[in-house]
Amino acid sequence: MGGDNHAVQHVLLISVDGLHRADLDYYVASHPDSTLARLVDEGASYSNARTPFPSDSFPGLTALVTGGNPRSTGVTTTTAGTGPSSPRAPSTAKMRRPVRR
Repeated sequence: MGGDNHAVQHVLLISVDGLHRADLDYYVASHPDSTLARLVDEGASYSNARTPFPSDSFPGLTALVTGGNPRSTGVTTTTAGTGPSSPRAPSTAKMRRPVRR
């Protein structure tokens, strides 16, 4: 980025559940020749991001890629349950009910 006026042709979004900026900084400092360090050095970064409420993996990623929040997207949870026999979360197209408070 840093002042060049090249048009963006491709965007690569990498989302790592539970990875905090401090963790990323530590890894990059410890592994300066890694691919991740190169991506951090050459890519764009937004370090002022905040998670929506409720804070959960799928609603957070949905907010990141859509700009919406759980109320506007209807995505309020990651899964309907836990474990291998639990049903998967419904698709985002079907989740249009309001967030309960």
